Amino acid sequence: MTQRLHVVHPLSHDVASLTKALDRKAVSATASSIETESSLAQTLDGNKLDQILSDPRVRDIAETQIASDQSIAITRLTDRITRTFGALENIAHHLATVPGRKSLLWVSAAFPMVVSSDIRTGTGSPHSFDSLAQRVFRSMTTAGVSVYPIDARGLLVDRLYRAKDPFARYAMSQVLGASQSRGRQRGGRGTFVSSDPLVHGERDENTAHHDIMQDIAKRTGGRAFFDSNAVAKAALDAISDNAGAYTLGFYPAGGSDEADGKFHRLQVKLKGRDGTQIRHREGYFAAAVKPPKDELRRDSMLVLMNGPLRLDAIPLAVQCVPLDPGKARVVIRVDPTAITFRESSSQWSGELEIALLYLDGADQRRGVTAETLRLNLSAVEYAQAMEQGINYRLEALLPKDAKVLIVGVRDNADGRLGTVRVNLETVLP
Repeated sequence: MTQRLHVVHPLSHDVASLTKALDRKAVSATASSIETESSLAQTLDGNKLDQILSDPRVRDIAETQIASDQSIAITRLTDRITRTFGALENIAHHLATVPGRKSLLWVSAAFPMVVSSDIRTGTGSPHSFDSLAQRVFRSMTTAGVSVYPIDARGLLVDRLYRAKDPFARYAMSQVLGASQSRGRQRGGRGTFVSSDPLVHGERDENTAHHDIMQDIAKRTGGRAFFDSNAVAKAALDAISDNAGAYTLGFYPAGGSDEADGKFHRLQVKLKGRDGTQIRHREGYFAAAVKPPKDELRRDSMLVLMNGPLRLDAIPLAVQCVPLDPGKARVVIRVDPTAITFRESSSQWSGELEIALLYLDGADQRRGVTAETLRLNLSAVEYAQAMEQGINYRLEALLPKDAKVLIVGVRDNADGRLGTVRVNLETVLP
């Protein structure tokens, strides 16, 4: 994955076309380097390493540089993880209105789910990305998307037996392991500690990346593929899973009383079919959720809006009417059947987040307008909305150099999102 989400192939039943597109997309992931490898360690040989380890002052300087390199790597890794989760959530919203079971092939080297915040010991306070993962799991299961992660690194070799440049990792572990702070927790110079301190505890930096693959596959009813160079075969196996797919409906026995926002497990069994493997979503999230803070909700919404996919979980239509120079009237019509309404005492209530995102010709952000629309409809107004749609009008001040307007509407009850991209140069004089 690069700085943005790139679509290798749109949703399709054409297996040959899918595998051909996968072959064209070169996989750049490699097992020979890790994200936290220090530039200093790459310059060391046996003599230089001995010199560093024999002089405590030099060793402390080397340790500080390695720790600095890896602190920068933490920032880069965190950004990559956040962008990856954002891309997966973007895909879920894009596929939400497509009926039936959908399969998503995620070809990646993935990342560890828990990393260490203490570079010098590798065992400091862990930082988990679980909250981001839970949000993605929720979006995927709601949209009916099963994820099939494929480890792009192929067959992995233990770090001690890799033929290409193992000494840099060894040098990192020796410098960090010989330090006073790290040595007390990792056993000193004689211990070959993990050269990737971002992986919390004693986990191997290769297999730690498999946790998210296995978790998202299990949660969504897919299957994870790793430790194999047959990436194309893994893709075919994932695609063939849909050959025998069925849709089962269910509802909580306790009705709305079970809308506790928690994850509830599901189990599916076949009678008289011993040996048959069943893959299904591991469970579901009950409807009620604790709403995030407004600023966090809007930030995540804007990240999803500024992607290459049109999000159709909430169908909407947008019209821009020019007014005075630098102004336009934006008319938004929302499909009410995609909105969560709650009925109480003959009143129907719902809440929408509406955002206007302005981009220049290079897709760089030039401005944002966002507001919350709270709906409180009588029975008559609700019936009229169901027939005619929900219409919303506002006057927009267009930022200088704005070439594109992205309109987003999000249902705050369940997080579903719809977007429309408008080329301002074609609709405004």
